[in-house]
Amino acid sequence: MIKSWKWRRMGMMAAMLIGGLGAAPTTQETTSPLSWHAVDFVGIQDVFSRNLVGDAIVITAVHGTTDTIEIGNTYQIDGAYTLASHDVATLSVYETDTQPNEPHRQMIPGQSLTIYKGSGTFTLRLKVEDPGCPHVSFYPIVHGQSFGGEYFGTGSFIAPKHWQVAAATAAP
Repeated sequence: MIKSWKWRRMGMMAAMLIGGLGAAPTTQETTSPLSWHAVDFVGIQDVFSRNLVGDAIVITAVHGTTDTIEIGNTYQIDGAYTLASHDVATLSVYETDTQPNEPHRQMIPGQSLTIYKGSGTFTLRLKVEDPGCPHVSFYPIVHGQSFGGEYFGTGSFIAPKHWQVAAATAAP
């Protein structure tokens, strides 16, 4: 049974790679009550210059319940990563608050996953509940501060200019 599960998982990963990293949500996801729209986002490599040598996150697509980042909507973030600095880490999507002392919100399913040294692809989910700057970041497995990531957003949900080290607009 375990062997067939491993083969099935390998087949799904191969399909993801062959199908492209920027694919729209899968059939299973589109049958949910959410209606997905492509989000034309701006991606910004870690604004605080924390990416460790060899570590990288690239967001390839964002789909949401609306076509811009807005409070009250849910987003699916697809991308690829390379983890070189740690054997294992947590990859999570959060918002960095632009206002002091905003409450921490409860995580939703699919907002975080465990990854291992090497390269791979990811799909994460974020429900936007406050003003802020969304980002996908690496975190130590035993809690602690992020050690790299990529910010993304639209409109007022883009990291402020004074935070930005280097900016790039996502390819269509």
